[in-house]
Amino acid sequence: EDGRAVRNADITSGNTTFTPSEWTIYSDDSSNPNGIANVADMTPGVHPDPLVNEPTGVVASAVSDTEISLAFAAINSNDVIIVFDTDGTFTAPTGDAPSVGDSFAGGTVVYVGQVSPFAHTGLTANTQYYYSVFSVNGTDYSATIEVNATTQVEGLINSEVFDVASAQWTPQAIAGTSAPGWDNDNSGTAAVDGYVLPSGSASTEIHYLVSPELDFSSVSGTVTVSLDYEGAANTVDDSLKLVYSTSYAGSGDPEDPNTWTEVDFTFVNTNSGTPTSVLDDSAEITLPSSLNGQSTVYLALRYEAGGEASNSEYWTIDNILVVEAAAADPVADYLTLRSLTSDDLGTDTNGNGFTVIEEYLAGFGDSSGSDTISYGIVKGATLALTLTSDLESAPSGITVVLEATSDLSVDFAPVAFTASVDVNDDGTYTRSYTETSPPASGQRFLRLSITTD
Repeated sequence: EDGRAVRNADITSGNTTFTPSEWTIYSDDSSNPNGIANVADMTPGVHPDPLVNEPTGVVASAVSDTEISLAFAAINSNDVIIVFDTDGTFTAPTGDAPSVGDSFAGGTVVYVGQVSPFAHTGLTANTQYYYSVFSVNGTDYSATIEVNATTQVEGLINSEVFDVASAQWTPQAIAGTSAPGWDNDNSGTAAVDGYVLPSGSASTEIHYLVSPELDFSSVSGTVTVSLDYEGAANTVDDSLKLVYSTSYAGSGDPEDPNTWTEVDFTFVNTNSGTPTSVLDDSAEITLPSSLNGQSTVYLALRYEAGGEASNSEYWTIDNILVVEAAAADPVADYLTLRSLTSDDLGTDTNGNGFTVIEEYLAGFGDSSGSDTISYGIVKGATLALTLTSDLESAPSGITVVLEATSDLSVDFAPVAFTASVDVNDDGTYTRSYTETSPPASGQRFLRLSITTD
């Protein structure tokens, strides 16, 4: 109904929100011109009322190098739509409600529904993904909520950026030293200085910055530790080492009674002056393969100094990453080079009479050599199956076994064999697979069994 409101004359300091008792509402209704309206009918609300409320509790977090989890709470049984892109350039949602896979609101729809959390998978490692999240009811949409997350580094075992709220690498001092040791609070870096005042009161300073417990039980590839660092104040001392232990209990004196082994790497100090906030040096340190398979591994940065200005370096550390590099897969690389898949390994894709896995054994199509490939038989003192190709030895990633039978009605079976190589005049090689102790029979059939590792 139409009308007007006038604050009552006796109200000199009214409430900041509408209070009906402070106002007189006049109606312009034709049946009651300038009459006093029913206040209950005229109590104002929010105009216009929102048609659809946005979801609450929207959070994006990286789960792995290929997955981001998106949590939310759907409101009023309205479906939630999640749209993603990699540059954060979204638009307001309009039009008919989309389906998963549609281009919509400036991105691509990856989810429609009410079940939280949603797992966005198949992503690229160490990549930032942006999300626009909103509710839908028919063709009405809520306001959008934008979040983002970055997938983890591929093969990540541990990361440390020394944020005060989440520092995992912790300082441990050897008993009896007076310096504070590693400082990893508030600054976003970890720093250590063994210089003790006053002069003449110094003693040996030994301090550890220790990782959390790391599990290498499923590790089969190469593990590297990368970090940014700066040395300062003295360039004579060789005071910083990366060490590891499989016996440390996780707290207390690192050297009582634990054994730590130094990793082969030299931290180079190029700044003899005052420490700076710029960490110009970086390191990528390979850990020994003997740690693979260990369920409990601790890493530490071990600092030792003499306590005097002349023998106490200052070190600053940041951005530690412990990463397992993916194990090499030469067969997969070969298939990629030829635009093939693992399903093609047992097929003859080019009509030359050889399967793809036989071609891999021979080096066919590997962008090297003449792509010569042929089988043969050498009947000498002992029968041998031969393969002539441009490879001197079998490539890695496969296992080659000689199989034999004396009767084709009987299955082939693996036999003991020796392998040898002859160099041919045309630059090719002939590899011979010779049965070690063949039976004395009138005939013998040989074949190679080639399987991927």
